[in-house]
Amino acid sequence: MHGIESDDKFSGRDVERLYKEGKTEEINKHCQDDVEVLEKLFLKFCKEHVDSV
Repeated sequence: MHGIESDDKFSGRDVERLYKEGKTEEINKHCQDDVEVLEKLFLKFCKEHVDSV
């Protein structure tokens, strides 16, 4: 996605199944990966705009 890669093995669609399987650590990792990707996207596309305001 815009040159930003993630090694996340799961997508948001998998969260319900993972929860039912009791795999809360995998859900936690998935959420953390999502936050890291969002941060990278922000820094790549938005930070300059915010800094200039």
